[in-house]
Amino acid sequence: MSSSTHPMLLKLSEKDIWTVADAYEGTIVFGGNGAGKTSGSGKDIAKAFLKQGFGGLVLTVKIDEATRWCNYVHECGRAADLITVEPGRPAALNFLEYEAARPGLGAGLTYELVRILQIAMDGGRERGQSENPYWDDAVAQLLTNAIDLVLMATGRVSLPDVVDAIRASLDSSQATNVSDSLLGNLQTKIFHANACPLTNEYAEKLYGSELQATANMSVGTGGVTGGYQRVMLPILPAIKFTTLKKGGAANHGVVDGYVFQAGKIWNGSDGKHNRNWLLVPFKQD
Repeated sequence: MSSSTHPMLLKLSEKDIWTVADAYEGTIVFGGNGAGKTSGSGKDIAKAFLKQGFGGLVLTVKIDEATRWCNYVHECGRAADLITVEPGRPAALNFLEYEAARPGLGAGLTYELVRILQIAMDGGRERGQSENPYWDDAVAQLLTNAIDLVLMATGRVSLPDVVDAIRASLDSSQATNVSDSLLGNLQTKIFHANACPLTNEYAEKLYGSELQATANMSVGTGGVTGGYQRVMLPILPAIKFTTLKKGGAANHGVVDGYVFQAGKIWNGSDGKHNRNWLLVPFKQD
C-alpha cells in the first residue's frame, strides 16, 4: 500500500489509498444522471469523512439528499453531531453574529464584519451598469459560493454546468480564467460514466497523451505494405468515459470511476500500474 504519514480515508486498491491530506486539497466528482456519483464515490467519501470525525456543511434543496445524509450520520455513529437547518426547525446561522463572536485574530472587529459585506459587494469585476450594483454583486458572490459548496459536497453537476454557472455569475472577460482556476484547485477528480462530450474531452486532456505504437497497412495492385509508427495519443480517450459501469443489478452494484490526484502516481493492486489514473470499482450499498 502507498506509504503515507496521513490518516487513510479510502482504500482505492490493495496498494493505493486516499488520505486526509488529499481531501484537504479539494475534490470534485463528475458523471451523468444515474452514473452512480451519489451512490458510489460520493457515498464512500461522505462516510469516510464522518468516520474520521470531520465536521462540515452540506447544502441541498433535495429532500431525499437530506434524508440520505441523515442516514449516513446515524450509520457512522455521529447522530449527536447532526444539526439540520430547514424551514420549521429552530436551528439557524447568523453569519455576522458568528464572525463577531468567534475566537481568534480579528474576531469581533467591526472592520472584519464590514469586510465580509465588502466581499459580497466586490465579488465581480468589469460588470455592466446596474441600478442596484450592491445587491447584484452580493447575490452573485453568495450564489457562487453556494454552488461551489454543493459541487464539492455532492458532485451532482457536470463540468459544462459548473463552468456555465461560474461564467454566468461572473459575467466578465475574466470568467473563463476564473472557472478554469477553480477546477484546477480541486486536486482530486473522479470521473464516472458520462455522455457529455465537453466533460469527457476535459478528462481526456487532464490525463494527457503519450507515445503509442500504431500499425498501418496498405493494399494495392502491387501487393500489401505495412509498418509501425509511434504517435502521441490520449492516455484515456474520451470514449472510455462513456462505457463505465453505472451500478445497479446489471453491474452487481459496481460503479466504475477513474480517479485522478494531482502529483500522484497510482500503484494499482499489482504494484505495477504506475499511472496517473486509477480505475476504481466503487460498491453500492
